[in-house]
Amino acid sequence: MAGNDGAEGEAAPRRPNPWRAILISFAAAGAFAVIMTSYLQKATKISDPPLLVPASDAAPRPGADTLALAQRVAGAFVEALRVGDAAGAYAQMARPYRESATLEQFRAAWRTPLLASPRKVSLTATTERATPVDDQLVKSVTFTARGVLVAAAGALDASFTFLREGADARVLAVFVGGVPIVQGLGPSAPSR
Repeated sequence: MAGNDGAEGEAAPRRPNPWRAILISFAAAGAFAVIMTSYLQKATKISDPPLLVPASDAAPRPGADTLALAQRVAGAFVEALRVGDAAGAYAQMARPYRESATLEQFRAAWRTPLLASPRKVSLTATTERATPVDDQLVKSVTFTARGVLVAAAGALDASFTFLREGADARVLAVFVGGVPIVQGLGPSAPSR
């Protein structure tokens, strides 16, 4: 028994296998990831995507519909002025304006050289407001559209304020360059 040096019955000490430790770590991490993913899927509610539903009312909706309404009403208003039908344009004004200003006052407002010979109007944007009242969102009966009014002097920055009348609207005020030309929002100017 030479060469055994007294270690006949003892086994050689085992060296740890680094690959085995790595595989066990990966297996434990994978099991943890599966458990955590399963838990998160059950604990987290993913919301449903938004649904588009058709509007059920006939009233104009914000955006393109309101802009189209504003363009139609303002276009007819300016067309009446273009052909010299001041009475027709005056009739398209909202009742609060007609109650506070006469047809002659309306005509006088459109006789300035800057506004002479209005040809057309092109509206590009509308602004509408809604306010919470008694826990309900209430849409304003007025809205504003901005664009340009083409007259003999050229293209002028203009804004029209409209008063809703059911599914239609009437002109309540016209501002050119920020200056009120006709407005049904306050007392009228004295007749000249």
